[in-house]
Parts: sequence; C-alpha cells; structure tokens
Amino acid sequence: MAADVPAWVQKDRDFVVALAFCALCAYSIISAIRASDIYLRIELAASLPINLLAGCSFLTRRLPVERTAKGEYAVPLVSFAMPFFILNVGLFSPVSYSYPPFLVLGACAIVLAIVSIIYLRESFAILPAVRRIVDRGPYCVVRHPLYLAEMLYVLGFMLMGFNLLSIAFFVILVATTVWRILIEERKLGRHAEYRNYMSKVRYRLVPGLF
Repeated sequence: MAADVPAWVQKDRDFVVALAFCALCAYSIISAIRASDIYLRIELAASLPINLLAGCSFLTRRLPVERTAKGEYAVPLVSFAMPFFILNVGLFSPVSYSYPPFLVLGACAIVLAIVSIIYLRESFAILPAVRRIVDRGPYCVVRHPLYLAEMLYVLGFMLMGFNLLSIAFFVILVATTVWRILIEERKLGRHAEYRNYMSKVRYRLVPGLF
C-alpha cells in the first residue's frame, strides 16, 4: 500500500478523479452539441468511451504498493493534459476540417486505447505508481500501448483539421510522453518483476524503433 497514505484517502482520491473523467465526458457532449462543424463534433464525441472507461478503472483499481514521489507529478500531468488542448483547439482557434480520411487513424487508435485500458483494469493510472504488472494483450507487443494509442488518436483527429497551435501542442505531447515513460520505467525498474518484463518486451512504443 502507498506509504503514509491511508487506503480510504487513496480511494476517495480515485473517486474524485473518476468524477473528473465524468465531468470531462459531459463537457465533450455539450461541446459536441454546440459545435457547428460535423468533424469537430466527431472529434469531441470520440473521447467519450475512453474517458468513461478510464473513470470506471479509477473506481475499481487496486492500491499502489509504492506511492508517487512529488517530483514525479509535473511531466505526467502535462502529458495527460495535452490531448485535451489539442482536440479542443478548434473551439478557440479556427481550423479547417478538410482531411477527413485521418478519421480512420483516430478510430483505430480508440480501439487500441480501449483494449489497453481493459487489460490494465485495476493497474490503470495517470501518475507513476507501482501496481500489478500487465504483460498480456497489447502489453506483450510494446510496454506502453496506451500511450501509443493516445498519440495516434490525437494525431489522427488533429490531422483532420489543424493549425500551428495544435502542432505545437502535439510536439509537447510527444516530448512529455517520452519523458513520462522514462520516469515510469525508472520507478518500475527498481522491481525485479518489471525488469523481467522489460527483458521480454524490448520496445516501449514502436517495435523496432523505441
């Protein structure tokens, strides 16, 4: 159990985060209804199943065996927030939704994200924490398929219509996601079970590349 954090406090925090995911879903629904462009509506609505599943995962996940250090908060939170800014950039900075074929990439990424969260289940987290190691499903191909899905999902829907601001946000997303992975693996790598997992699954995001 996370040191110095009572179990009931941790579960209360998880409940609050789950509510935040539900609020994000409500925001996406309202924004999708108000949006004038059909592709912006699709983009906003596409996040609903992922956010609902993430919220449910917080309600059912197990407690960590090692807590998140204060210095491990900033990068994961920035990485987590970037997709929200990228996918909502059309609400406050004009874009032209003229590349609908990229909807296919976004849809495939949603499927990968949903499958990854289902396999994670009680090990799902936003901040670095040590829980049960998952080595099945997409996790037997790369070590961080959910992060890969997130970036492909954002890239697919962003390329349907983008501007310089969304491109800048996407660069930040990629950089902070890679940094986030390194932080997590440094923490998890202190445990023999994860080191054994890394020896079996060599690549973090893209087989043969990284």
